[in-house]
Amino acid sequence: MKNMTSRKTALYIAIALVALSGGVSTVQADMPQAPTAGSNSSIPAAVELADKMQTVTGSFEGQPVGHFYHYSFKALRGQNVLFKYEAATPSVKYEYKENDRWFTLTSPYIFHGLAAGDEVMIRVSKLATAAANASFEFRMGSAPYTAVADVIATDAQHLRHFGNAFQAFRTLDWSVALRDSTGHPVEGAKTRLNIDIKVKINDKINGDIVGDITTDAEGKGSTTIKLPGCQPAIWSPVYTRPIGPFQYRWVLRYNTHRLTSTIENNPTGPHWKETGLDNVFGHVCQEWLVG
Repeated sequence: MKNMTSRKTALYIAIALVALSGGVSTVQADMPQAPTAGSNSSIPAAVELADKMQTVTGSFEGQPVGHFYHYSFKALRGQNVLFKYEAATPSVKYEYKENDRWFTLTSPYIFHGLAAGDEVMIRVSKLATAAANASFEFRMGSAPYTAVADVIATDAQHLRHFGNAFQAFRTLDWSVALRDSTGHPVEGAKTRLNIDIKVKINDKINGDIVGDITTDAEGKGSTTIKLPGCQPAIWSPVYTRPIGPFQYRWVLRYNTHRLTSTIENNPTGPHWKETGLDNVFGHVCQEWLVG
């Protein structure tokens, strides 16, 4: 991996999401509205989902057991399609249609091998175990397939690198660009950068610092992660750095953490570990003048 002293380091992440089977969800302002619930003897029209990743929600409140909603997604380019929900629930059943038969959906699930214009049909049904006000939530759309991520330690570029190529004081910028299996940008996909932070020497890891991105119409997004101050556990070797015409001797005091990334809450995918973002991260606590 390239050193990041004065320029960003691009990290190519190939995430061939074709062998997954499964789930996740979240609501967006432009989410599709659920149609009138139907039954096995009354088939409701399907809600057509947009050509992006999106969150869909609905409610079965006031509806009897067995009623359902239909949703369809058209793979305009023959791209892979992702379906996922946050957690399994006894309230609803998710199914997909194939050759006029319905099959249970697990999460996350990737529909692949599609031809341009193929339609993926989803059915969400209310089960007998559902509460009176049962609701549902899932995510569906063009599956993220490849990503290019940039991590830029904006406030530590002038420092010698000891913690790792990824090193920062108080802020860390990162950006991402996602594409589907046909190379088209994926809008609405959720990505996250995680940094395990240890603020004090004797502390255990006390949670992740995260930077969340939802991609725009070009499949891109960026954010700045703010880092807390820290008590250092590691001292670097002495090095020289000028101030004006004079050379001074310095050391860096820092901690190391783990920096990882996820796309649609998936840290790996079949090939993510091989080329993904999983690095030691240097959190600089102080640059110390020693002479």
